[in-house]
Amino acid sequence: MQATATLIQHPNILTQSVRRGKGLSLASFQPRPFAPSIQAALGTAECDRLVALAAFLPESERAIMLEILRDGRSMVQVARLCDVPHSTLRRRVRSLLARMNSPAFAFVVARRLAAAAARPARTAGRHDRDDPLDHAARAWPAEWSRPRRIAAQMCVLHGVSARRAAQASGERIRVLLRQVQALHELAAEWQATTRSANRPSRPENPR
Repeated sequence: MQATATLIQHPNILTQSVRRGKGLSLASFQPRPFAPSIQAALGTAECDRLVALAAFLPESERAIMLEILRDGRSMVQVARLCDVPHSTLRRRVRSLLARMNSPAFAFVVARRLAAAAARPARTAGRHDRDDPLDHAARAWPAEWSRPRRIAAQMCVLHGVSARRAAQASGERIRVLLRQVQALHELAAEWQATTRSANRPSRPENPR
């Protein structure tokens, strides 16, 4: 719950990894059977951030990331649990980390957190009240159209191609591609604004 509370109270930490250049923190990390876990390599603060973001992944991907980032298991151990080759799991985890560290992923999550905060779930179940991230994972900005929500959920958060998203949703692929492009552009603007707002102001030189 610590990661949840931190993200709800300070949503600007969503961009912390991108801003500090940690998005490629595992690019050169080659885990071996007796190497430290990813949890130890990244540190508590970064793992808490990623654990919170994992709430917006599909269930199977979320389970993998929680085993690694929250429970501290090595990729070798998780690969054995999943009954897949270590190299396969390593590629999958790197892909997931790249997606979670993308500005578009953070932007969509931030907008959904804002939507959940602005529109509390009066009819939500007990589980939603206990975990605000679960509520946020079901909330959407009121002004977002159905195609934008599909593009955000399936393409940005779940990493599904626009073609597969179109087949599953019944939306036209061209419409979803435009929405994905728009989300990336909005995310870039949002990230630049967030950076400017968090940059400490320089004191003026006295004359």
